[in-house]
Amino acid sequence: MVIELTGSDLTIEDAVACARDHEEVSVSDEALKRVRTARSNLESRIGTGEIIYGVNTGFGASQNEVIDPEDVATLQKNLIRSNAVCIGDPVDEDEARMMMLLRLNSLLSGSSGVRVHVVLKLRDLLNAGFYPHVPRKGSVSASGDLAPLAHVALAMLGEGKARHEDEWVPSSEVLTSIEVDPLTTEEGEPGLEAKEGLALINGTNYITAVGALAVHDAETLLDTADTVGTMTLEAFRGISDPFRAEIHELRNQPGQKHVAERIRNGIEGSELVTSAAEANRAQDSYSLRCIPQVHGASRDTLTHVRGVIERELNAVTDNPLVLQRGAGDVVSGGNFHGQPVAFALDMLSVAVSEVANISERRIFKLTGGDAAGRSDGKTDSMPSDSLPPFLVEDSGLNCGFMMPQVTAAALVSENKTLAHPSSTDSIPTSDNQEDHVSMGANGANHLVEILGNVETVLAIELFAAYTALSYRVDSPGQKATEIVSLLEEIVTPLKEDRLMQNDFSSLRSLIRAGEVR
Repeated sequence: MVIELTGSDLTIEDAVACARDHEEVSVSDEALKRVRTARSNLESRIGTGEIIYGVNTGFGASQNEVIDPEDVATLQKNLIRSNAVCIGDPVDEDEARMMMLLRLNSLLSGSSGVRVHVVLKLRDLLNAGFYPHVPRKGSVSASGDLAPLAHVALAMLGEGKARHEDEWVPSSEVLTSIEVDPLTTEEGEPGLEAKEGLALINGTNYITAVGALAVHDAETLLDTADTVGTMTLEAFRGISDPFRAEIHELRNQPGQKHVAERIRNGIEGSELVTSAAEANRAQDSYSLRCIPQVHGASRDTLTHVRGVIERELNAVTDNPLVLQRGAGDVVSGGNFHGQPVAFALDMLSVAVSEVANISERRIFKLTGGDAAGRSDGKTDSMPSDSLPPFLVEDSGLNCGFMMPQVTAAALVSENKTLAHPSSTDSIPTSDNQEDHVSMGANGANHLVEILGNVETVLAIELFAAYTALSYRVDSPGQKATEIVSLLEEIVTPLKEDRLMQNDFSSLRSLIRAGEVR
């Protein structure tokens, strides 16, 4: 598959295919025409001696410092070097590639004023599998993600580092190995022309890159949560009444209706799930009965976030902008401010965290032993295949799922801290010229951690529900039956204590691959 970039119609699915699967990208002829026109308009204005922010002036609080024409190229290289100050662990390869892809797509709008040379260099590096070293921390996501994007641009210049096999090496070595030259000036020297350094780093492409990947992964996790929750419902001999379509039509929340339908389909043919009348009890606890309401609310939030992120994939967040209409005016604005994406990422953090929150409550219930599936709370009324305490035989000798539930509780508690909205904070920068910032990068980094924690919590519930079902004599519905058959090829139910790390690692990989949906 070759993904043609136009600057206006990139989807999350195509972006993820490029970032993770290394699908090839091309650029449309129409987009290249726009890039040439914008560059011509910018150069004509520079030639008249017009003073343009970031082109022949300093940056931020130094905006009134006019730069001599012979120093304009040096200004752009200095910008990249001075802004490449991120710290911490490097972003993952898919995140780095997504940043490059989104920067390329934005430049194709023809509003940034770069040469075609810069656009084609980004295309060639993506197609050659280039992975620049970008430390994760150091952006406030207001004048765009200046610092992380500067690390990408630095590597494109042959400075900084890039990945070669299993180690970080000077990017110049990697460029040589993949036979792609570094960015050069019109004279053929390594460097940038007027405006190009600013155009490469002044955009929301770090937080949007994380957001696009997070939306994709969150959709997988929410599907997984529905399926795993259905399995736990079966293990508890849950009541089917709360999932009747009429109940959810009365509230008319789309996510809730969707989840309820998935559960109804999943429990079809079950010998475990019953009506309230058959179960001799009126209700199950909220963590079972309210799966549609909780998971559905997370789904509706995710739908909103998807819309924000997909619009941002095709947004122009550079500054200043070369306007396409009229005489190609070069105008300063504020599209680089990350607030729309920062809000969305914080919302997604809350929504996904809550999926783990209710999952942990179901894990806790599963470890409760004889209470699971008992109709009236009396020992003598327990079914013959009742669940043992902590889902393990001889619970005095074995701990079973006692500690996995503790791990889930720890991760859920950590998520509550990580989900605190970063977008409500602001610290002025650049001598108060940039006096309100979005802090979206902090929210993006928190979201990455939250997604990993949620994946682990769901893996724990999946293993617990799978083990619980192994104690049941009656058959579950079609979805649980399907997943149990899949798991039997990978892990065995817990019957006595063993090292479970490999089990959870296998289950996380299965979830990440979208196999438990």
